[in-house]
Amino acid sequence: MAIPAIVRKNIALVMGTRPEIVKFRPVIRALKKYLGEFYFTLINTGQHTDLIASLGIQNIPVDQRFAYKFERETLSKAALREVYQLDKMINLVHPHLLVVQGDTTSAFAAALAAYYARVPIAHIEAGLRTGDVWDPYPEEGNRRFIATIASLHFAPTPFAKESLLLEGAPRNRVFVTGNTGIDALMEVLHKKNIDPNDADLLALRKNSKLVLVTAHRRENQPKLANIMAAIKMIAKQFPDHVIVFPVHPSPVVKSQARKHLGNLDNVRLVEPMAYETFVDRMLKAKLILTDSGGVQEESAHLGVPTLNLREKTERPESVTAGVAALVGSKTDAIFSAAARILSEAKAWEEMARPSLLYGDGYAAERIVTAIRGFFDLTSERPTIFIPHWHQRILGPREKLIRPSMFTVEEAIEHAANWLLASGIQNLSGDPDKKGGVYAWYDEKNETYPYLYSEITGYFISACLYLHARRGDATSLERARLAAKWLTEQALDTQASLMRTRYYLDEEKSEFASAYSFKGGVTYSFDNGIIMNSLMNLYKATGDEAYFKVACAIARSLIEKFQMNDGLFHATYGIQEGKPMDDMSVWSRHPGSHHAKLALGLLDIYDKTGEEEFMNSALRMCRTALNYQHDNGRFAVFRQERDTFTHYHLYSAEGLLYVATRSSKPPDSPVQSSNFIFAEKAYRAFNWLLRTMFIAHTGGISKSYINHSPVALETSDIIAQTIRLGALFKSAGLLNEAQEQKIRFIVERLLAFQCRSSNTAAFGGFYYGQGSTGDVIPHVNSWATIFALQALDMYNRAFNLGEPVDMSNFA
Repeated sequence: MAIPAIVRKNIALVMGTRPEIVKFRPVIRALKKYLGEFYFTLINTGQHTDLIASLGIQNIPVDQRFAYKFERETLSKAALREVYQLDKMINLVHPHLLVVQGDTTSAFAAALAAYYARVPIAHIEAGLRTGDVWDPYPEEGNRRFIATIASLHFAPTPFAKESLLLEGAPRNRVFVTGNTGIDALMEVLHKKNIDPNDADLLALRKNSKLVLVTAHRRENQPKLANIMAAIKMIAKQFPDHVIVFPVHPSPVVKSQARKHLGNLDNVRLVEPMAYETFVDRMLKAKLILTDSGGVQEESAHLGVPTLNLREKTERPESVTAGVAALVGSKTDAIFSAAARILSEAKAWEEMARPSLLYGDGYAAERIVTAIRGFFDLTSERPTIFIPHWHQRILGPREKLIRPSMFTVEEAIEHAANWLLASGIQNLSGDPDKKGGVYAWYDEKNETYPYLYSEITGYFISACLYLHARRGDATSLERARLAAKWLTEQALDTQASLMRTRYYLDEEKSEFASAYSFKGGVTYSFDNGIIMNSLMNLYKATGDEAYFKVACAIARSLIEKFQMNDGLFHATYGIQEGKPMDDMSVWSRHPGSHHAKLALGLLDIYDKTGEEEFMNSALRMCRTALNYQHDNGRFAVFRQERDTFTHYHLYSAEGLLYVATRSSKPPDSPVQSSNFIFAEKAYRAFNWLLRTMFIAHTGGISKSYINHSPVALETSDIIAQTIRLGALFKSAGLLNEAQEQKIRFIVERLLAFQCRSSNTAAFGGFYYGQGSTGDVIPHVNSWATIFALQALDMYNRAFNLGEPVDMSNFA
């Protein structure tokens, strides 16, 4: 029996404008690799017929049909004519799939004609949204209409994907590919052997005198006089700069440009450039002013500061990243922003950062893989593009560049050495201090703030984690020394509670705060962490003294802190003998984050078999579920719209610990709760990666306020996210997109590690960003503890394929 020949699929690609042709070129080149599976019909809508030759497809066996010539008319007449013409083309060539790009009226008309002919539609650059159907007009409406009838959605960024999913697009038909415009740009850069991150190129651009301008959008045409007036002011204020303005063929744009700028010596009004020529001008520009979305993408990739001459943008990534600014069309706003960038080196440097926000050069390959999968020609799914910037330490406003970072293995070793040898644990002869662990090392002032009981507890668990991994005696010795300070100096023996902070000079009144040893206010959470660490030390050494203190703390927590509904009061005044919650601060009021107390409580239950400890943990965890929204987010008690990521992560960690218990008998209450707690913990983790991941840095937002992430980062939160990722990876629960995000988050964490020559700082992890976006010069104890454990768990789960669990979990 003869083997039937493969029936090649006809892919129709509709294009006509200059940007469409540029962005389709990489797709056609990618499709060329599968001529045994596909042939092509190119349909040109007529706007720029002279550019078809630039596609470089003359020698490919394709069916080229250019149906009609573009004419200037009203949008409704143009759309009706194009639907009619495209309907004839579709019925003539019978495509199996019609591909459109972007949001032009031609793209919408082509999609509508294909829909009427029952031809599936693939949409490149899908999901861009401003949220206002009238801005930009008609593009916002066009792309929304296309989305409702498309079968394949190729979203350039995760933000665009989320927009599509919110509108009801099927998740399995939405692919985050990056933008093919960046593919085209990278082809040009590759030919010229240009690296946008090259230091010489950045220095050359910094001293450049070229300002590049484009302006053409329909919604800006009534405002062109304002834009031209701003350009004129820039030209006069900076006479040594040359302003190059490729003028769009629109009669309105031409007339306004000539009227306002035609007589200025340092303004060059030129014809639209060939694509490679325009890229060359972008590379040489110090500043770009544009209302083009494509130029905004390209300038972000190249690292050219850009002012977006629009009121709203469907490409918020570059604005969020700080490499572009949305200035609108008002003359003064445009001029003042441009003048600042051109005259202030600091302002220019803040924006001049090449960033992988919109693509990495593989969008076309991902698109073709998805198309082949659509026709069952492959079982492979395309990889996922995740925008990121992971060569800098702290996001949009920080200037410190880290061109190289430690490997994961090196980072683990340096972090361990910092914990054991930097001086962060007090090793003096003073018995009041010896063994305690400082909260951080202030690198700028070369000082330590105070010894912190909770962090000393974390330190014990970290040392035991190292001891379990390495078997070295030093880490066990340091854990014992830390426990000695806690039990002899921090512990209030009458209350069986650990006091909070030991300031180095308790006699000074300014240090005698409520949370000092003198003040005596203590946290239930801190005591739970210390209880857990002492149980870890007991399990490692068998020393009953540690168990007795842990058990006393547990009973005190249950008696003094836990309420009838299972929640724990957050704070307790030892001198006052009562809870002293502060409802204005998330860490000082009851909430789901106390679920993490389950770690120590269930360990004590394992040892004693006394059900009050198990019941306490389970009541708290079950109540914690009331704080979780359906999307997985744990809300702060005082304000349901807010979440602090630490709070959220502690909640998930506690639930996951309960879910991974192996208590006997199998039908115990702990076992019966396993599934629901595991599911809720995973949902919390999934929300975190989906909502709080900061695409342009690879980090995790510190908080979620008023229904929106706040893009400040701390390394402890990033490390906690990685730890959960490693646990879910070990359980086989991560998908490809989640794994890719975790890898980027690891790179982000590595960027926080201190590489200073100061031995008191080297190897530790900086805490994070201040409100200005600048690095906080605190080499932080708990951040380093979390990072050490996170990187080791990540390395084992992702790189070595080893199982990981929550043993000695810090």
